Amino acid sequence: MKRNSKFLLMLTLLIGIVGFSFVGCDDTTIEDNPVVDKVVGSIEGVVYKNAGYCAEGAIGADVWVYWMSDEVRDSVVTDEMGYFLIPGPLASGDYALTFKYVPQVEETVDGTAKHEDGSSQALQAELSYMETHYTATIPTLDQLKDDIDAVPSGEYEYRYTTGVCGPDVYMYEKAATVTGRLYSAVPDTADEWGYVSPKDISTGEALQGDHHPISAIGDIEVIITYPEDLGFAPRSFPTWTSPEGYYTFTGLPVYNDSVMLTIPAFAYGDTSYQQFDTTIYLMCDRTVTVPDIYDIIDCRSLPVVLDRSFKKDVPFHNDSDLVIWFSEPMDTLTFDCALLDDGNNTQFEYAWSSNDSILTIDPRMALKTGTDYTLRINYAKAKSGCLLDEAIFGWLTFTTMDGIKLMATNVETSPGVFIDFQIGDPITLTFNMTPIIDPIYGTLTLTDITEGFVDYPVAFDSAVAGSVLTIIPRDDLELSHKYEVCYKVFSDADDIYSDWAEGCIEFYTEIDPVPPVAVTGWACNEPTGWRADWNTKSIAFKWNKVDRAIKYYVYAYDNKPENPNTDFVEIAEIDAADYLQYQEATVTLPAQFDRYTADGIQTPFTDSTHVWFMIRAWNQAGLSPHSDTLEFWDTTPPGAGNTADGGNLGITFSQTYGSGDNTIGADEDTVWIGLDNQLEYMERTSNPTWDFVEAGGDESYVLPEANGIWNWRNDSRLNDYDNASATGAYFTVPAGACAAGDELWLTFSDNSGNDTTIQINLDLVQPYITYTAPVTNDTVEAPNHTVTYTIQQAPGVTAITWVDYWLTLDAGTTMIDSLEDFCNDGSGTRALEDF
Repeated sequence: MKRNSKFLLMLTLLIGIVGFSFVGCDDTTIEDNPVVDKVVGSIEGVVYKNAGYCAEGAIGADVWVYWMSDEVRDSVVTDEMGYFLIPGPLASGDYALTFKYVPQVEETVDGTAKHEDGSSQALQAELSYMETHYTATIPTLDQLKDDIDAVPSGEYEYRYTTGVCGPDVYMYEKAATVTGRLYSAVPDTADEWGYVSPKDISTGEALQGDHHPISAIGDIEVIITYPEDLGFAPRSFPTWTSPEGYYTFTGLPVYNDSVMLTIPAFAYGDTSYQQFDTTIYLMCDRTVTVPDIYDIIDCRSLPVVLDRSFKKDVPFHNDSDLVIWFSEPMDTLTFDCALLDDGNNTQFEYAWSSNDSILTIDPRMALKTGTDYTLRINYAKAKSGCLLDEAIFGWLTFTTMDGIKLMATNVETSPGVFIDFQIGDPITLTFNMTPIIDPIYGTLTLTDITEGFVDYPVAFDSAVAGSVLTIIPRDDLELSHKYEVCYKVFSDADDIYSDWAEGCIEFYTEIDPVPPVAVTGWACNEPTGWRADWNTKSIAFKWNKVDRAIKYYVYAYDNKPENPNTDFVEIAEIDAADYLQYQEATVTLPAQFDRYTADGIQTPFTDSTHVWFMIRAWNQAGLSPHSDTLEFWDTTPPGAGNTADGGNLGITFSQTYGSGDNTIGADEDTVWIGLDNQLEYMERTSNPTWDFVEAGGDESYVLPEANGIWNWRNDSRLNDYDNASATGAYFTVPAGACAAGDELWLTFSDNSGNDTTIQINLDLVQPYITYTAPVTNDTVEAPNHTVTYTIQQAPGVTAITWVDYWLTLDAGTTMIDSLEDFCNDGSGTRALEDF
């Protein structure tokens, strides 16, 4: 029950004629007293002695009430009814009130106090009640107005009284006594029959109950503590046990609820508590005897860590055991700990000394170097039953010593800069301790990694002197090259493989001060017999290595009729491979080297376009003079190009119809020859040319050149299907003439002046009409049987509109009948009855 919350808040509002009365302990008289708005406070209340436990309802007369106002200490005394009033005026704020019981006495000559009843005793003996403290609050005007239903207008004085009505302020009499006895556990001892008889070791008397043999504990602190809200101080009362283990409290404040009896810094039985607590109930003017308390373990001297091999601020050797020395033997069965590296568990084994006071922890693998570790003790209890001292319980941190690591290198020419290394200098790596280059697990390499080069290992010798590892290249390094040195070295730790340093360092050698000389041996590197064609885009080159060159640049220009590249254009950048005597590269012409840009293909060499190539070497000092110039142009006949580079697949004729034999024809016959593929760009005039050569059949007859009618697109790529203009030739064979077996010689010229001649034997051309039925040896029956055929002619051209039918016997000896039929769809039928 919180007594300081029981003050009654009483307010009197004085407003001239109209008054508001806030009823508290008594009705408040309303006065006509208009003043400036403010709060005028007072405090009142009633005090009761003995809290109603020892003397029921005793009035708290002779109680002095003290407070501070304006930094001045003041006081009032309660009347016969225990009432007090602090009239004020008190300003808004908190007031600490102190209540002391001081009976009215007369001091005699002999120094004793004479009471009203005539008895005498020493003055200090009269202070038999606990000094009590309360806090009263006078609110501010803003706080007060929130509780007023109606506030008059104008300026008025608000009178506010806080206090307590009824049993409110309690004085607790010092009239309780508590006593008890403590015992501690000792090792079990048995009689000659093996029976353990619990006895009080101090008296030898047998004890009842299932207790261990015990001994009384002396000079042990025992504390009784009261709840916080009783208002008096102090709340805790200590005492100490006698040598026989007895403790006694006298003059304790009487309180009818439970109080706490505590034995601090002690464990109890087999539990892990460091403090024993129990509750007791007090009585007025009577002694409360607490039952004897057994199995108390004396933990005033807690187990501590006397020393450890790993200290917070001392680097720990990563290959050593962790050792902890405790002040007393530990309970090894319940001990629990973990070794952590950044929150991760490190596996380990551990062992205890013979007396269980020294713990040795052996990590299964060497700890990481330069790493923070924590040994976390999760649970640690001594065999005595006391827990490890909280001051060291929990986290024990330490840091392993730095392992081997690279401290400096001379390829770092200035902080963070790895350029301009002198090509004739040895390379040094300085570590913080002596490095060991293990022949199996170690690494030490030096590699030329200049861009575009095949990584090239550099031969070197090495030596170790103290903490410095020196790499000595057997030959000078290359100027303006990029190198990489990689290492994995070990320290001289107990376990050599438990500590190592590894890494790679890239650096550049000094810049070559002299530009390279001109490239020699600049030549085409294509296979024997290779020639440039109209659409060649890539050409392979080779040249001699140039000393001190880092890169090579290839340039080209052309003379195409429109938008020529008249100046050398850089078309390729090639990294030097100076470990090879001869350099090689395939260079591809960019899109700006194209004669016709609208056709969707790149044709750098068509239309008699020539392209010139040259090369220059480069290092950081500049470019070399240019090399000799190589000139390329289209020298490949049409239809004979390099197919791997997009050249022609050859000139072929797959659509050939008609017959050169027209000996039985009454009219001239026509032979059609169709081009099967599109060619490159051809000569625009007089192209192609042709001639007929007698080669069989009627040896006295050969077709004249004038009998050819050509349908070529001489201004383009000939058979230009994209423009729906087929390429072909018509040859007329007069009636009664036979050109079968004759040869047709065609000569094609591309627009770069290259010729190709094609031979066609007229015996190989196909007939125009192919009969489907009837066929040889078929049995036919008129008039229902029909003759069917198909007509072979050029795609998109209807060259035949009339068909003559001949019906003969005996292989054409006996003529039966003939007729003509109109045809326009490339096929037809005729019934035999029509003949």
